[in-house]
Amino acid sequence: MNMKKFVAGFASAIVAASAAMAVSASAAEVTIDYTQSEAATSTLEDGHSLRINLYNTWGNSITDLNPNGSFNEKVVVNFTVSGIGDTSTNDTYATDGTVTTGEQLYAFLGGSIGGNARHVSTGLTGEEVCNINGDGDYSVAFLIPEASETIECLYLQTNINFYNFGVDGKTPESIADTAAKITINSVTTESAPEDPEDPAVTTATTESATDDKTTTTAKPAGDTKTTTAAKKDDKKTTTTAKKGETAAATGDAGVVTAVAALGVAAACAFVVRKRK
Repeated sequence: MNMKKFVAGFASAIVAASAAMAVSASAAEVTIDYTQSEAATSTLEDGHSLRINLYNTWGNSITDLNPNGSFNEKVVVNFTVSGIGDTSTNDTYATDGTVTTGEQLYAFLGGSIGGNARHVSTGLTGEEVCNINGDGDYSVAFLIPEASETIECLYLQTNINFYNFGVDGKTPESIADTAAKITINSVTTESAPEDPEDPAVTTATTESATDDKTTTTAKPAGDTKTTTAAKKDDKKTTTTAKKGETAAATGDAGVVTAVAALGVAAACAFVVRKRK
């Protein structure tokens, strides 16, 4: 194999890898406008399980959250539970002092986003439901199969029985009297994926073993075309990949591979010069 062509081939591969890395970008966290109102705290229909309405106009008038925007992948609510101490189960207390341990305390997001509705925790797993183990900060997500521009309804539902947490040992008569509190810290979603159709064209020029220059230009993935022009022979070779074929996202391993290839190319060029 001609050494000059060998070096040019390595340079082309490095430029293509760099272009792929430039195109790929991970989604960023985006904050959704939200301000918790005093009227946001309510209960499930059972009358005792604490709920925070973030945006709920279905029989309510809570509009603390901006329901319009670009909501992608998921909506995540970070919140703080206070006033329950180290309690992690929903216990019941008999008049004779007997305590019966109940189910694990938990929270999930209910409502409807882009037509994806849910109002029960049944079947939820992973980040869609979180166990509550006493006072602390927690996060829970509402996964969105397809991007949406609206939130029709959103609330944080728990199974915390507010009657179990009185002030000074007194049984609360209403939500206003309970020590159990839920404060929403933030509401976020993911940014929309970047359009890979129009990234900047990357051009690199490498010196071969002779005085000739080899210029390699990599166009964006999706309609990839690599053109290598050799100055000496005034010939041009064009290789076009099928439209739609794109390079996989490059992680740390891909970066290491690209750097290694660059090192090999440089070494080859050095050997050629030395032999000359």
